[in-house]
Amino acid sequence: MRAALRTPEVSIIIPTNGRLEWLRRCLTSLAAQQDAPEFELLVCASPNRAVHEVVNELIPTASVVELPNAGAVEKRNAVIPLARGELVLFLDDDVELPEHYLATLSAQARRHPDV
Repeated sequence: MRAALRTPEVSIIIPTNGRLEWLRRCLTSLAAQQDAPEFELLVCASPNRAVHEVVNELIPTASVVELPNAGAVEKRNAVIPLARGELVLFLDDDVELPEHYLATLSAQARRHPDV
């Protein structure tokens, strides 16, 4: 898995309201990324122990931030200041990424640094 002390190339932010099966699928697709750059995962959720358990099971290096009574936009905005990556990728909890998505994102960002 990714080293927690290294600066990640990509910060991935996922807001969730505890849709556990969707979140599990999303995180499984992140864990299965091939040739992925260093990334950090920031999940922002309403207080829910089950969210912590799913995140810790699939991506133990991830951080879960609890923010009660907030929608997806408020959750994203609350977590942005914590992001350390050069790139920020917002995902909804129902997104499943193709296995080379992060590698492609990284390559395109290097190829077009002005975008």
